[in-house]
Amino acid sequence: MLILCCGNADRGDDGAGPACADALRMLHAPAKCLPGDAFSLLDAWTGHPKVFVVDAIVTGAEPGRLHRFEIRNGENVEQFEKSLGSSSHGFGIAEAFRLGRLTKNVPPEAVIYGIEAESFEWGAGLSRAVHGAVQQLASALALEFATQPTSSGQHRLAIGS
Repeated sequence: MLILCCGNADRGDDGAGPACADALRMLHAPAKCLPGDAFSLLDAWTGHPKVFVVDAIVTGAEPGRLHRFEIRNGENVEQFEKSLGSSSHGFGIAEAFRLGRLTKNVPPEAVIYGIEAESFEWGAGLSRAVHGAVQQLASALALEFATQPTSSGQHRLAIGS
């Protein structure tokens, strides 16, 4: 299980990904923080069978709302892209999956968690609603990580790691 958190901590709610990565590390769940461009995603998920991607998105819903999109073998990325107004990453998540299909570098299982953003103002911190959503999502992902079987087949919670 690989958790990739995308965004820029200096751009208001675009910092949702980096904040989630920090919260996950405090909960002893490893997460990688990336800018969110297609090429960094492709490089990071190479060889991983299950990937979680966390990013701030804008769909027009209330700020802080969590959106969940499942993508299997790079399929159904169009539904994710259709839900977005636009991406602050330019050549971002949807493009990474399309390029991954072409290059045969796409995770068999991917879950994208989008956190509805309110503001992308430079120098601003997270809005209250996004901060709450980050904490909720980090707790849920940390629990999922802790219950994943290790290479020996045991669950992390069962062996205390």
